[in-house]
Amino acid sequence: MRFIRNLLIILIGIILISSLPVLFYGGSGFQYLMEVLVANNISSIGFYPLEYGLAIVNVIKNLFQPEQWVIASFGKEYSFFEFYPKRYFYSLKLFTLSFIIAIGASFLVTMIVSLSPGWFKKVSNVTIDILESLPDVFIIVGLQLIVIFIYKATGHLVAEVAMLNEEIYLLPVICLSTVPSVFLIKTALLLMREEEPKPYMDLARAKGLSRLRVLLAHNFRNVLFSLFYRSKIIFSFMLSNLFIIERLFNIKGMMDLLLYSNQLILVVVICSVFIPFYTLFSISEFFIMKKIGVREEEFING
Repeated sequence: MRFIRNLLIILIGIILISSLPVLFYGGSGFQYLMEVLVANNISSIGFYPLEYGLAIVNVIKNLFQPEQWVIASFGKEYSFFEFYPKRYFYSLKLFTLSFIIAIGASFLVTMIVSLSPGWFKKVSNVTIDILESLPDVFIIVGLQLIVIFIYKATGHLVAEVAMLNEEIYLLPVICLSTVPSVFLIKTALLLMREEEPKPYMDLARAKGLSRLRVLLAHNFRNVLFSLFYRSKIIFSFMLSNLFIIERLFNIKGMMDLLLYSNQLILVVVICSVFIPFYTLFSISEFFIMKKIGVREEEFING
């Protein structure tokens, strides 16, 4: 019941936000906003509550009329279903692969660093801080330049730097998973360090358990729920990065369609991304709380 309620609230929020340009620019919303920005006509800004309400009603009505789902590009209208499924699943594969790699890499690196000697931990922390401070665009463009440099030096193209006729995965997945991996590693190390002085850790060591078993069965288990909540932040962060990556790699994905969206298409695209992952997060949250024996209220209230 709570799942359905939250889903409806979020859907209503998406619809309200998607029509906001109409509230301040009137006209046809996004298309009108682009015309205003191109013409640099700042005086067109106003307050149009009636048009805003009508736009919301229109979006809700058209959500139940799939034949109205069209995308306008260069003066032509195209059916939403002509090419969106292919773009959607391509972007979904990029996003899912990156998310899985980010989680897997962060878990592996966290375990290695936690079991390493002090000097290695210091070097790792410095490296993580440096990687975390680098802008996403710098990482993306830097990797593209490295590939081009290798190609010029050796004549061997180790990875595609832009999408032409075939789907590319290697560099986009690396770029999309790097920053989230660094964030999760740093967060996991910090949380596990906070658990170190607690009595249950001393008790586990006193029983003669190995360092690896103490980390996995006790330390990491107790920070898992905190990491799970932070992974939701990673999800939204990766979505915004996906838009940048699709533009810089010339990828024809679902985020690229946002440039040609009206209010209705914006709602459809966002919901097609949000609903599956929200459902997955809700199911995962249920099983994690059941496994570690923690209720959400207890976690939030400390």
